[in-house]
Amino acid sequence: MKCLRIIIVIVMASLCVGCWDSSTLLWNDQAVAKVEGTVLSKDELRNMLPENVTSKDSLSYVDAIVRKWVMTQLKIHEAERLFSEDMNDIEKRVSDYRMSLLVKKLDEYWAQSSKSEEITNEMVRKYYDEHRSEFKLSSTIVRGVIVSFSSNYSRKKKLRAMMKANGKGSQEDFIAFCRKNNFSIQLFDEWAPFGDFLSFLPLASSEKHDQLLKDTEIQEISQGGRTFFFRIFEVRKAGESTPLEMTTKNIQKILSNRIRKDVIQRMETKAYDSALEQGKLKFYYSSKEI
Repeated sequence: MKCLRIIIVIVMASLCVGCWDSSTLLWNDQAVAKVEGTVLSKDELRNMLPENVTSKDSLSYVDAIVRKWVMTQLKIHEAERLFSEDMNDIEKRVSDYRMSLLVKKLDEYWAQSSKSEEITNEMVRKYYDEHRSEFKLSSTIVRGVIVSFSSNYSRKKKLRAMMKANGKGSQEDFIAFCRKNNFSIQLFDEWAPFGDFLSFLPLASSEKHDQLLKDTEIQEISQGGRTFFFRIFEVRKAGESTPLEMTTKNIQKILSNRIRKDVIQRMETKAYDSALEQGKLKFYYSSKEI
């Protein structure tokens, strides 16, 4: 590696003049390093370097890049020597992978360049209704609210009445009242696992509390000088259909993939028909020969 270090220093001496500016340098194919019959040229080295490298850092960058290149080539030659009998299989895998990448890139180009159909709420609802049986809950979920305060609070009756009132305006007044009095309030406006809801109540986590799901009115628990009012507005139990709002993103993804697939199939058909029309595609077999 000492010899390699000397080569790198010589190369950098020829490349670095003042600050690093590749636009002002004249490059040629002079070799930087060589491993058996494989050569790394100065032009190839330039393409490996990050942009805007300063002259102060350039030597360390070149040193690291060339050493990595040399080690890679040494390993490749050693692998070719050890696995020469498997080279045909390796080449086939490389070829197959290259073709797979090209086909995937073309599919992405077709999908992105085509004017895709916009996914509407109506489309999402229609898919949900037609496939409702596929969207099942694995655990119970709830929507509700929990408020806790000192057990010495004297206006519990008013608080309960405000919490019980329905309507957006009434709920906003209730929330504002709780915050004004520094009550701790947990809102579950969106669906949440029942276990998450219970975690804000002074209940033993090792026990089941399914009995709480039966009552949608205000329930009360007191412990350690604090009182908890809680109300479960809505319940969906395990095995029931998942609410639409929890499946929307998933359905949008399904519909998007379906539209993408349709676009690619149309483009494949177009490419096939065009190849036949232009005489680029020929078959040299008959169905009887297969």
